[in-house]
Amino acid sequence: MAFLDEIFKSNSAILNTLLTIVNERKFPGRRAPPVALRMLFAATNDIPEQSEPRRAGRPVHREGRDAPGEG
Repeated sequence: MAFLDEIFKSNSAILNTLLTIVNERKFPGRRAPPVALRMLFAATNDIPEQSEPRRAGRPVHREGRDAPGEG
């Protein structure tokens, strides 16, 4: 089990490594050892603007609603 605090303050290399660990259960690389991870919890106080939620490829307003004319 792992807990990552302030996950969005890490750089893209760390986030990409974590994505590989979560999806493939191994470290990136040729001779990647398996990762014995059962659960991963992450927390943050700051959500970056570029990771706003998207629904079915439609633009989303800051309030979380579909853009006008979409929907």
